[in-house]
Amino acid sequence: MKVGPNEPCPCGSGKKYKKCCWLKDRETEAEAVRENRNVGAVAADVPKAKPESFAPANRSKGKKTVRSDAPRRRAV
Repeated sequence: MKVGPNEPCPCGSGKKYKKCCWLKDRETEAEAVRENRNVGAVAADVPKAKPESFAPANRSKGKKTVRSDAPRRRAV
């Protein structure tokens, strides 16, 4: 069962979980994720096929549009 951040900490300290063990648990979870990514890193070393173009298909190559020629108002 997952503990909410405002519930009492399961370690028995009497503090809220977010003020006690939450950060330690997050670091432990992050390490586990990093280890899982490292296992997949071997497969990531294999080169992938590059797409034909990195530019979006609907991109205009003309002059940039200007919102208005009128001067901007100052905030009062």
